[in-house]
Amino acid sequence: MKLMDITPYYHSTSGGIKTYINYKVEFMKNQDAEHVVVIPGKKPKTYTVGRTRFYELSSFRLIGGYRFFSSVKEINRIIEEEKPDVVELGGT
Repeated sequence: MKLMDITPYYHSTSGGIKTYINYKVEFMKNQDAEHVVVIPGKKPKTYTVGRTRFYELSSFRLIGGYRFFSSVKEINRIIEEEKPDVVELGGT
């Protein structure tokens, strides 16, 4: 099984959704499933933490340190490439 989280509310000073995803990343380390997280960033970047693959996508800056996705097309590309069984949209 492959799980995917997509949220614009994951950055260095965010709270609830980031905490939830961080707990899920820890939980997934001991599971027989894959986990993918799609978040906005300054520039495109992919990295792995345990069994979780993070995709940071180019985004534009908002107030309070938040960012928002610049391209729905890029999100769709990742969904098509990763083929998740479950997609959870956090705060969108």
